[in-house]
Order: sequence, then structure tokens, then C-alpha cells
Amino acid sequence: MNITIIDPATRVVQQLRATIAAAPLHAAIATKVKQHVQDHLLAKGPNKKGWPSTSFYPGAAHATSATSDGTHVTVTIDQVGIRQRYYGGPIAPVNAKALTIPIDPLSYGHRASEFPNLSVVKTPKGVYLVQKTQRAHSKVRAASTRAQAAPRFLFKLVGSVNQAPDSTVLPSKADLLATAVAEVNRNIATATR
Repeated sequence: MNITIIDPATRVVQQLRATIAAAPLHAAIATKVKQHVQDHLLAKGPNKKGWPSTSFYPGAAHATSATSDGTHVTVTIDQVGIRQRYYGGPIAPVNAKALTIPIDPLSYGHRASEFPNLSVVKTPKGVYLVQKTQRAHSKVRAASTRAQAAPRFLFKLVGSVNQAPDSTVLPSKADLLATAVAEVNRNIATATR
């Protein structure tokens, strides 16, 4: 008596191995995960205060790249500050005595050195950099006569800050894994057609 066992699975598995080589599969995964990270960064929206955008997150999306070898996928965001926002932690001045924290839409995204006529003002609530502004007198006086207006508070001076971590800066690990698995499944489905 002879028993013949037909094994169609071995042939399919061998075809899959040949079709889905590790390096091209990892390259495809890298591309999809990179795109997912970029889309997430672009969807972050404007800053919390609604001030003019510094394009931080679009810049981070543009600075995102991905590499792969036959075993790993690495996504890199080459943007100053992105790690600090994700992990949080202390920020201290490096070449100055204090940090300048913008407190006005005009100063947001700028350095104090970009503003002329700044003066230091100490109040019970802290130390500030203010800009002296000019305003015209009433129409009764000559148009060329100018008087001091209230100073514009642009920056608060602080010794350091401790930024809270923000895990929403990047997609969750579960989202990234789901993106990678979906790309693997797409490649398998394409290879078995």
C-alpha cells in the first residue's frame, strides 16, 4: 500500500521566501513607517496659544528619514527640539545667564537679540524684557510729535525650565507596529497573487 501526501504549502512558502526578500521588505516597511511619522507630525496643528507658526512640526516632518538593512528599520527625525518635546526634561541657558521665554505673539519664534530697544523690567512676578514703543499724540498736536506708549512685554527671563514630556509628539509604538505589519501583509498579498 502506498500513501502519497501532497504538500502544496512547501512550494508556496518557498515562493514567498524568494519573492519577499528581507532587504526589499524592510525598505518597504521603512518607507511606510516614515510616511506615517511624517503624516502624524503634519497633523499636530498650530501652537497651543494660537500665535504665528514657527513651522516646527512641518520642519520635523520634512527632516524625517528612514533607513533599513536586512533586519532593522530606523526612522530618524533630524530636527532640533523634537527629542526635548518627546522626553521632556530640564532646559538651562548655555551662553547666557537666563532663558528668554516669549510671552507675546510678536516675540514667539524669535531671539531677544532680534528686537531693538529692549529694557529689563523687574516686577513682583518676575524679570522681563520689554520693548519701548512710540505712539502719536492726539490730533491736536503736530503729527511729528511722538510720546512714549506703554512698554510691550516680549520675554520673561528665567534661570531654567523643566519641560513636561509629550508622548503625542510621535505616533504610539502600537500605531507604528500596526503600520509595519500592514505593509508586511500587503507585500505577502502581492506576492501570493
